[in-house]
Amino acid sequence: MKLQILGCAGGMARGRRLSSYLIDGRLLVDAGALGAIGPDELEAVLLTHAHLDHVLSYPMLLTSRLASHCETLEVHASADTWRRLRKGLLSDLVYPDHTAQSTLAGHQVARTHTIDGPFEVLGYQVTPLPMVHAYPCLAFAIRKGAVGVIVGGDTSDSRPLWRFASENRWVKHVLVEVSFADGLEELSHQAGHLTPSMLEDQLRGFRRRSVQIHVIHVKPELHGTVRRELRARLGDRVRVARDGQTLTIG
Repeated sequence: MKLQILGCAGGMARGRRLSSYLIDGRLLVDAGALGAIGPDELEAVLLTHAHLDHVLSYPMLLTSRLASHCETLEVHASADTWRRLRKGLLSDLVYPDHTAQSTLAGHQVARTHTIDGPFEVLGYQVTPLPMVHAYPCLAFAIRKGAVGVIVGGDTSDSRPLWRFASENRWVKHVLVEVSFADGLEELSHQAGHLTPSMLEDQLRGFRRRSVQIHVIHVKPELHGTVRRELRARLGDRVRVARDGQTLTIG
């Protein structure tokens, strides 16, 4: 099982890509920036929530499949995420929704699924984990065989990730957000994000040192500060992820 970090930035900046994580070249988690892959490479998509930095490329992904011979794309999201996308980004006022149209091969462009509990897609077992954010957001625990990974959504409370990883030994890697620097805890709570000090506090009691922890969603303008603060607080227990990085899960 391989996870490619197409983008993991918490905002737009030169040389940084928005949230997109590709598993085994088939399963995509979030669609912030998809320039690194072709539209016909994907078979399924999981969306954590409807904030623009996580779905910016999604409408264009659907459009790009119109002129292809792709099979139907299976897309999974919460009811809240579908409601927000259909009222906003895919409302025709902003961009057309090509979900129900056909590809050149006659397949429907995409089929939407509403997440209401654990499910299977492409042979992966997926467990959604509710996050604490500005509005409903999910993390995804994704398992294939005896190994798996948690791709965290935006949150000000990462403790559900650590509880799940403690109870499920197949979790080998966790991607967790840290958006803001220390001293911005009030803003972080308001926006539903983490700081290094908040992550340090929430990691207390998590004893599985073999789990590799990767920090994602750092605000580009705070990247250097957050990296130094994480190093000072948590040493080599966590690593700051980078665009283009590939993780081998297993």
